[in-house]
Amino acid sequence: AANHKTVVSEIGRRKAAANKAPEKK
Repeated sequence: AANHKTVVSEIGRRKAAANKAPEKK
């Protein structure tokens, strides 16, 4: 984890994607 912001952003995007398409884990 070179950049904490990048990690947080990636996790947020993954969470948003999961919420948008719960079927597509």
